Amino acid sequence: MGSDDQDRDLVPTAPPSLPAEPASSRIRQALSDRLTLSEALDVVERILRGYPRDFPDTYVGALADVLIKYPRTVAVRAVEIARQCLEFPPSAGKLIQWLELHTAPLHDSYDREVAIERQLEERKAYEARLKKPRPTLAQLKAQYGENWGIEQDKVDPAVKERVNAALDNANKRLLDREREAAGMPQAQDGAIMVSPALVKLLKEKEKRRQERAAEQPNDPASGAGR
Repeated sequence: MGSDDQDRDLVPTAPPSLPAEPASSRIRQALSDRLTLSEALDVVERILRGYPRDFPDTYVGALADVLIKYPRTVAVRAVEIARQCLEFPPSAGKLIQWLELHTAPLHDSYDREVAIERQLEERKAYEARLKKPRPTLAQLKAQYGENWGIEQDKVDPAVKERVNAALDNANKRLLDREREAAGMPQAQDGAIMVSPALVKLLKEKEKRRQERAAEQPNDPASGAGR
């Protein structure tokens, strides 16, 4: 049996009948799946195959101990180090460097898939909130009361008086500025004063009334009966 066939024997395959999983779950499973010590020793044997010498058990065991700490799908490919590493036989440190380099894409893929799945979940939650019917005014009043939960009888009368006075003063200052800009006298306390905007509106309304009256035909017969 060739090394490629042996590698495939070490890589687990999922039954086709299993339901689909999120991509992050599959990658997380791949990251956590490890070789057994016996399988790691087989990989070390293939790494060192063809080298015309015997290696001490401590060296072989050190390489196998490194392999079982990395994902199975990466560890079974470590036989490639025999072709790629200039230092041969490879030290445990060189093997770790190779495994770290080839494990990094798995971690990157996992982080990317987790971010995508989180965005999809947030999108689903947002769409669910949009589909949820918004309460009507009647429902809100039924829930919070006519005054939106504010009990009017518990409002301090002094506070209420100060608030009303502040609103009156603000309205008066605004009216004074408008009348001053229009060349009108300032509003007096106790007097009913109108704003220039209201005066302008009333004048425009009267002007339109007069224009409509002027457009109507002069009917002496209709005037005689009055």
